[in-house]
Amino acid sequence: MIPDIHPEDVFPVRLKAAMAAADISAADLAERSGTNRNGIRIYLCGRGVPSAFILARMAATLQVSCDWLLGLVENKEDIG
Repeated sequence: MIPDIHPEDVFPVRLKAAMAAADISAADLAERSGTNRNGIRIYLCGRGVPSAFILARMAATLQVSCDWLLGLVENKEDIG
């Protein structure tokens, strides 16, 4: 069963944590994930979540799972 979560609440917190752990800037993440800096800023402020394609590229760049970024699992490497 999927927990009752709101990705717009969890996603920005986890995105910031993953970026800090990977020591990657918003500009670098945007370039590597195929979006722009404004998109990354929107995600960091919690005003939106990326498409599945961009989310997958961000997760791969940050070496975490999409499920972890969205708050569906607790372990960064788990795939739920």
